[in-house]
Amino acid sequence: PSSSPKGKTGGFLAYPNASAKYPGVIVIQEIWGLVENIRDITKRLAKEGYVALAVDLYDGKTVNTLEEGRDIREKPSEDAMLKDINAAF
Repeated sequence: PSSSPKGKTGGFLAYPNASAKYPGVIVIQEIWGLVENIRDITKRLAKEGYVALAVDLYDGKTVNTLEEGRDIREKPSEDAMLKDINAAF
């Protein structure tokens, strides 16, 4: 995880193979957490020429049902999630 005065964040980083400067993209997870689908989307963005960071807003937790997702989504405040996204930026 990385931290800043604005918050802390962990995540999944993908970048193009060639060494150069690239635009960046922050990928926001779905209600399921930082699951394989989000990692795949992040990798595809890198193949298209972006440095992409999928932010882990649930501190490594993932869920399998919508009900579990709603429960875990309620734990962090919106302010805390925005701080984590800002730290990723």
